[in-house]
Amino acid sequence: MRTLSPLLIALAPISVVAPAGAEVGGFEIDSHFTGQEAPAIDGDLGEWSTESGEELVPFVPLGEEDRVAGDVEWEGDHDIAADLGVAHNGSKLFVAVRIRDQRFVRSDRRTALEDHVAIWLGIPRKNGREAVGVGLYTDPTRPEKPGEVRWVKEGAPRAKGEIRGASAAVQGDQWDYSVEAQIPWSALRCNAQCRRDLRLAVFVIDCDMAAHMSRKNVLGTAPIEAISAPDDLPRLAQRETAAGIDEFRKAMGVSHALEPMHSIGANIAGDRALEEIIVLDKYLVAQGGAVGPSGTYAYTGLPVEHGDQVKRVEPKNILGDRRSEIVIEYREDNLGTVREWVEIYRVDADLSFQKVFAAATLVESGDVRLENSYRFARGPGKAKAVVVEPGEVRGADAESLEGNVPDEDGNAMVLPWDEPPRARYVYRDGAYVRE
Repeated sequence: MRTLSPLLIALAPISVVAPAGAEVGGFEIDSHFTGQEAPAIDGDLGEWSTESGEELVPFVPLGEEDRVAGDVEWEGDHDIAADLGVAHNGSKLFVAVRIRDQRFVRSDRRTALEDHVAIWLGIPRKNGREAVGVGLYTDPTRPEKPGEVRWVKEGAPRAKGEIRGASAAVQGDQWDYSVEAQIPWSALRCNAQCRRDLRLAVFVIDCDMAAHMSRKNVLGTAPIEAISAPDDLPRLAQRETAAGIDEFRKAMGVSHALEPMHSIGANIAGDRALEEIIVLDKYLVAQGGAVGPSGTYAYTGLPVEHGDQVKRVEPKNILGDRRSEIVIEYREDNLGTVREWVEIYRVDADLSFQKVFAAATLVESGDVRLENSYRFARGPGKAKAVVVEPGEVRGADAESLEGNVPDEDGNAMVLPWDEPPRARYVYRDGAYVRE
């Protein structure tokens, strides 16, 4: 039996111990993208399942093996047990928890010594990952009262101020109830790039102080200590929407065993909502938002054999039309010959993908290495220009190479001895052309 430090999730400063013989580890939570099918925050978890009862977002059961803190008296799952579901879209994080408890303890003071749910996020910042705590305070004895979503701080006995734009609700009775909440990504200062490296853990805190002042059970998806070391919090696994991508898999013959290589949020329709962009096999697929309801998608094929040849996917407003274009970088290693290149895709009003730019950035074979870089610059009108400049050249010179060297797809390399020694591309008539 090992003694843990005082609880770090806004619980009272008492020493607690883990269950005898238990070594509690953290685990990832699957967060599923909801697209336009965002659940209403009313405590009714029916929207998280189909009419036949099949879960759209899988719920994770939390029991004795997930008990990260508490006294040594464990009275079984009827003491405290929970099921946890997490979902997201481009603007919000959604959390739902079903809780079964033998005694509900709640006050209007939002203290650590009462029943609540705590969410701890490890959010990447420029100066390192930050631990951000969120507490959900609901009362199943008064389900008509709106729940509260508040900031919590390590070791603080009470919650802090409410989170702007967040909401929570509860349904059920004090022995068996459901908590549902939404938190805007903007309140967490977490954009699409930030969410790709997000870490998250959920803790269900049970405080039966009416019966035993020292008694406290905490079920969690990570050890308590991870809150002080946010790099140790489990990664939030952001999964594809089953209903949309399943249809795409069926249509294109893509196996369910093949996982997406990239998943980002991007405003490809110019309506402020985010769509989810996924690289799956050798396809770029969009779903959610303006793409349409569950089961619909838009896609284009990519010039690769498989998705792991895609190095990077980034949304960027390049054409100045309030839509995000999609910048994709590739790398291919074929029998020792390495090629890297970049492409830019525009999304038309009908949500079809159109390639508007492509350039080689690396060709390496044996002792020969030719490298280019690209950057965006001010261009004519609202659209940015793309500037391609020569980089490292090894194993070749102007005598051995005549002019620009195309790669297999016809994308030219820019070399130091070219005149001028760089290439500038501007957007005209639906594509980038060289000036």
